[in-house]
Amino acid sequence: MKRAIGSLVMFGALIGFKFYNKSASASEVKTHLIKVCDAEKACEDAVNAHFDACFESSYSMGGRHRSASLKGEELIKCINSRSGKPYFTYDEKAK
Repeated sequence: MKRAIGSLVMFGALIGFKFYNKSASASEVKTHLIKVCDAEKACEDAVNAHFDACFESSYSMGGRHRSASLKGEELIKCINSRSGKPYFTYDEKAK
């Protein structure tokens, strides 16, 4: 019984850690995009309006043998598409 409870606690901690990392990544990326907007109100409004949905569609929590990942190009394309204006560009080499 103790072993089952211990396993359940470890599983819960692992899932909690994955969600914490996702939240921290979202916060970091959103802050960076707002900074890139350079105080342009329309750009900031686009990020605030569309970031959550676009982040959800472009972020993978990973799995048993894969780490979490964010498809940056997909995120940028989504925000630009939903806002109707190309506020951002994506350069793979700039990572």
